[in-house]
Amino acid sequence: MNTQKTQFENCDQFADYIIDSVLEFGEKITLEFNKATNLDIPTGWSLSEWLEKNPQSGENFKKFGTVKSFLYDIYELTKSPLFQHFEKVRNAYNWISMSPDRAARVNLNEHIAELNQDLLEIPSEDHTWYTEKYVRMYLDWISSKSRTASSMVTGPANFNTRRNEKALNSERNKYESFSDWREKAKEGIRKRIERNKPEDQKRNEKWELMKTDIIRQAAVIVGIDNRTEPYSRALFVSSMVGKIETIAKSGDHELVDRALTLIEGLNNAQKKPIITTRHKVWKLREKAFDIANEKQNPQESKIIDIEGGQIIINHAEDRIQVKHEEKPEREVIDLLKKNAFKWSPFNKCWQRKITPNAMYAIKQMFKL
Repeated sequence: MNTQKTQFENCDQFADYIIDSVLEFGEKITLEFNKATNLDIPTGWSLSEWLEKNPQSGENFKKFGTVKSFLYDIYELTKSPLFQHFEKVRNAYNWISMSPDRAARVNLNEHIAELNQDLLEIPSEDHTWYTEKYVRMYLDWISSKSRTASSMVTGPANFNTRRNEKALNSERNKYESFSDWREKAKEGIRKRIERNKPEDQKRNEKWELMKTDIIRQAAVIVGIDNRTEPYSRALFVSSMVGKIETIAKSGDHELVDRALTLIEGLNNAQKKPIITTRHKVWKLREKAFDIANEKQNPQESKIIDIEGGQIIINHAEDRIQVKHEEKPEREVIDLLKKNAFKWSPFNKCWQRKITPNAMYAIKQMFKL
């Protein structure tokens, strides 16, 4: 029996078909049931008894715990485009497993569940191309696995160890490529979603994360003051302040103001303030505002001519940039690297963040 040749409109039709036509007496496991579901349950068992001994993790079964709810979860698996490839997977285990049917079912069901989980995490417009690529790379890996063998299965006589080792290396590389693609594809989708979010949404999400972190750390600090927490107060205060300071350096004065206003409210609710009024953190409002103002009204870049090029003090990008008309001598490149300058392919120059040390280094290097 092949469920792929039988069309079901919903999980009820599938469950009724299995109970009425595949299980013996609506309950006993048959070989046809295992073929239809890609499972490996001993034939003759009662399905309900087997489920009692082997509780499943499907959403429907966890909620209702019945045979029919278990079949609802199986129905979701049968809809996966991977489900129809059982024979290919079983063939891949012919020479590496004493029980190729069982090994194939475990492998296939694990990857069906993995693909279904991935599809829950990505937008619907990405489902088609992602599924097609996932299935293609999975089958490519399975094809590679089919060329491997085990001497325990084939027997040690005339076993070609060298050829099998080569096949195993190829199979491992295929799986690593498959796994790497999956992670990179999901990360690329995540970054695209993040990039396309409205700015207001990004700022609100950023604030919610920061607010949660401040409240969590403040609760620990209060616990330390009440001697219910064994940690160092200074470390938690330093961590909280450090994160606000990082945001202040980016010029996000609005977020800094919201963070400090929250801490002021938390201070008022405690006998001992979370952060004392003498702490440097309260100066970050002004610092963040000044940095934001500098970014909105940057100083004009200053250009200094040198032999074979220019030095640009680029305030808009906060970088000292060294540009040459032609590739400089090796000694010049080594000197730039030694003084922490890095090559920027985008700007076609050597550059470093503007700091007093950087300004001193550039004066020494070019005798300014």
